[in-house]
Amino acid sequence: MVDKTEIAPDCVKEIETLCRRHIKSKTLTDDAYSYMSRLILEDCPRNATELFNLIEDFLTDGMQYNEDEAFKICDILSKIFIEKKLIVIIQRDTIVAEKLSSTVTLSQMQLKSNAVKEGDFIDPLLGMERGKANYNSQFNKGKLADVIKKSKNKEADALDKKIMEFMEHKNKVPHQKFATINHNHLKQTL
Repeated sequence: MVDKTEIAPDCVKEIETLCRRHIKSKTLTDDAYSYMSRLILEDCPRNATELFNLIEDFLTDGMQYNEDEAFKICDILSKIFIEKKLIVIIQRDTIVAEKLSSTVTLSQMQLKSNAVKEGDFIDPLLGMERGKANYNSQFNKGKLADVIKKSKNKEADALDKKIMEFMEHKNKVPHQKFATINHNHLKQTL
């Protein structure tokens, strides 16, 4: 990026002079005015709103100006900068692309044989493996479906094993014994 202050040191000085003339502040230092002028020359605000967004903190710092007064100053400065051509307004929102030499039809597009298919990729933050840790496992192309199927089978087997373990413990609990203990305990407390 070319530094505009090296190209136009006179513009920097003139912008700084105008800022000093219109912005009266006891708290702003010489370095602050210099920085502000370089900031204005570099960003080239297109209107008072952009200038206000750029230098608002300098104007409202120390409660020298409120926001309305600061905006009025920016409006005046913006008009002067544009009138004296101290800033160059460039169109930043437009992207210019070269035209293609021939038309492109998507139905005629072909996948190359070494292209990765959508099914070979699972995003760990957005995909179905959201709850699992990523151990940076490497998979061969096209084998991901097999690995996922095996991991689901392991999960299902683990769940079945837990269910069986729970059912075994449930069957071992002697319900009658606890019922008589509770009944006897109630008789003693009455």
